[in-house]
Amino acid sequence: MRKHRSEPITRTTTSRRGTHWPGVAAAARHLAVDAAPKPRTRRRSATAKPWRRSSGYDADDLRACGAPITLRSRFEDACTECGSDDLEEIDAYDPVEYELRCEFCGYSIDTAARDASDGGADDDRVPTSVDDSCPICGSSLVPLRDAPDIRQTPAYAVARGAARKVHREHALPGPPYELDDLARELGLTIDVGEYRHDGMLVDTTIEIPATTTPPVRRFAVAHEIGHFVLGHDGERSKSEPEANAFASELLIPRDELLESIRATPSMRVLGARFGVSRQAMVYAVMAANAIARVRA
Repeated sequence: MRKHRSEPITRTTTSRRGTHWPGVAAAARHLAVDAAPKPRTRRRSATAKPWRRSSGYDADDLRACGAPITLRSRFEDACTECGSDDLEEIDAYDPVEYELRCEFCGYSIDTAARDASDGGADDDRVPTSVDDSCPICGSSLVPLRDAPDIRQTPAYAVARGAARKVHREHALPGPPYELDDLARELGLTIDVGEYRHDGMLVDTTIEIPATTTPPVRRFAVAHEIGHFVLGHDGERSKSEPEANAFASELLIPRDELLESIRATPSMRVLGARFGVSRQAMVYAVMAANAIARVRA
């Protein structure tokens, strides 16, 4: 049951008139609405007694003309300025959420800080609201307050650190980095065959479908090596993004990527240099916060 309030509620709403009218006639009507004088709000008398709403009635806001009004009686059911009975509570609108996090991979962004820093640069690959999907994994973005506990989210720094450690301890030829020798040094076997999955680590065997292209195969092998090195044996919502981060850093080390971007900021050229698919390259560039510096 809604709690009663002893004071009247004054709310403001935005007029929706004219937003869906096509053509020249619509433009004329829209200008006419804009030119109309601003509606004035009735003031409550200082001596008036507070009005308590009945349990079956809610004070609403005007939706037709946008005038802020106060309904001072349960018998009032129309706008005092234009007479419309098409009223709507302001509580029906959700507040704008600026801090967002992916509910699957943990990617986070503060859209308010981004708008303030770069003037809201027009880049459709960078999310601006919960209506956009995660640019890393494609899952849904949710307000930070509704996101899973941080302990349940992937440890990207740990995964990337493990990949850099592998680079320090093993001489990997590349880029493009070839992983067959690395797999053997780690005690793993790569088996390419007629598999119906995209790639899987079974005990110490990395199963790869024969139908995959070399760039996709390279990333799949790196992904499964990530599962092995990180010792994954649990929740996929945490282990899969970590394996992706490991594979990305193993095949596209961030320092080398940023240096390559300064030399040739082309997504196609970068993909050829590191021997990965466009999707893998976009992932790496997004993770390095360099997407605005790279052209298609």
